[in-house]
Amino acid sequence: MTAPESESGPRRRALELMGETLELVAVLRSEEGCPWDRALRIQDMGQYVIEEAYEVASAGTGDLAGLPEELGDLLLLILMQAQIAAESGKFDVAEVISELNAKLVRRHPHVFGDARARDPAEAIEIWQSVKADERSRKPPAQSQPIPGYLPALKYAREQIARARGGPEPGDVPGGSAASAAALADRIYDLVAEADDLGIDAETALRRRVDDLIGEGVA
Repeated sequence: MTAPESESGPRRRALELMGETLELVAVLRSEEGCPWDRALRIQDMGQYVIEEAYEVASAGTGDLAGLPEELGDLLLLILMQAQIAAESGKFDVAEVISELNAKLVRRHPHVFGDARARDPAEAIEIWQSVKADERSRKPPAQSQPIPGYLPALKYAREQIARARGGPEPGDVPGGSAASAAALADRIYDLVAEADDLGIDAETALRRRVDDLIGEGVA
């Protein structure tokens, strides 16, 4: 599948610029590069990715004027991690892109295969079916670690669901709007109380969940 002629020029320009960016990232990591960038480790970069992702989401509202810059910041973190991994022989940016391309084709059989999707709902159904098949070939979710960089509330919810052996969050209908609002008010009040006490509620909840895991409760 090729791009329309009208898109070929911008696409070539994008590929040229991406090549320049990859070279710049490699220079930053070189002996002649930036000491701060050279000291980076992949293990240190998760929080930066989360922060930039939130900034991308925020810039995606309104007139989108700030979105190109924020997307660029997020792209830098992706390319930097791929560069660090390549230096240790783990993987490189080509493998990242190859994995993505294969997934896009695999999960869109209604575009690149014989399946048919007449509307967005059918497309999502096909996507979910392919995704479920992929998951069935991987180790059970119970044996996979829950990402530690999740926001504290979602981290707690994932751990609770796993400890209970119940459905993953989002697999069951939510409560009433009134119940949700009342619960949100309670959470808000707790965050305000924590702030009055000089306690970071996000950190406190995460640490408590980790303690419960260590005690075998969660």
